Amino acid sequence: MCGTVDSSCDTGAVVDPALPMHATKRTLLDTVDSLFDTTPWDDVTSEAVLKAAGVSRGSMYHFFDDFDDLVEQVIAIRYSKWIDESIHGLQWVLDTANDASTFGTNLHTVSDIIHNLSSPTLRAERVGVLLRASSSPRLRQRIAAEQHRLTSALAGVVSGAQSRGWIRAGIDPYATAVFVQAYALGRIVNDIDEVTVTNDDWNRVISEFIDRVLLRDDD
Repeated sequence: MCGTVDSSCDTGAVVDPALPMHATKRTLLDTVDSLFDTTPWDDVTSEAVLKAAGVSRGSMYHFFDDFDDLVEQVIAIRYSKWIDESIHGLQWVLDTANDASTFGTNLHTVSDIIHNLSSPTLRAERVGVLLRASSSPRLRQRIAAEQHRLTSALAGVVSGAQSRGWIRAGIDPYATAVFVQAYALGRIVNDIDEVTVTNDDWNRVISEFIDRVLLRDDD
């Protein structure tokens, strides 16, 4: 059963794909990850995974508690990778700014890139992770620290800019970080609307929020 081969089976941790790992376990994780790129999670079956991976069911149970354990480890890995990429962009916003003007430009640039690269498919996956975690304590435990890592990084950008006088004082950095993520994911409500908001119109609204709420003090 899971846990007898390596510590990465710990259900409270996200498996680091860069760490040494048994080849069979790696194959199973990579196979599910590849299938997720083209197939909805709920349509990926254990039979399809085992056939594509060339692995027996007994071998799968040697490394994972059950098929859901395998699936949730892949979901957590994908979520962690997305968070790493997001944090990298956030750190760039603050680290490369020497004044308020540059910081504002950086913030607008990263915001536009994030929202332009986002898509209904990607938003659905992010929301799907959160929904699945709400009913799966095991998955929730796996991604909770990762989600906190992202929110803390964004809050750190806000507080760092506040300390330099670039973001309006008096707004809570952590609450702001949660709010920013909420409106980014919230665009999913338009993905099923009969009228689709364009990226330009969406980014214009976000730009107004950045300029009028974050970057400018009340007169």
